[in-house]
Amino acid sequence: MFKTKWVFDNIDAACWGCHSGVWEHNKQGEYRDFKIAQLGQERYDELQRMARSIAKWSDYELRDMLQKYVIILLNYHRPDIRYVDGTLSIYVEKNGMWQWKKLFHYEMF
Repeated sequence: MFKTKWVFDNIDAACWGCHSGVWEHNKQGEYRDFKIAQLGQERYDELQRMARSIAKWSDYELRDMLQKYVIILLNYHRPDIRYVDGTLSIYVEKNGMWQWKKLFHYEMF
């Protein structure tokens, strides 16, 4: 697993079209410039170093990072995201019906 997988500096909210159509294929152009403006050159360089290295996370470290993500998501007060009984779900429309889609299950607490 790459070290940047759980790093907050590596997270940007983007719709699927922007992520897959604009940013993902332009990491050395506009996206790089965006990240440097967002993070500053020093933090961007550190993120690049991390992206080129592999991390082995312990179960404890992964659980700790996952807890932080869930808490951050829930603190945004988004009614379309919920964490119940170890399952993080998002409310999505599928075939004209709204339903909870399981993102992942992990016993954290």
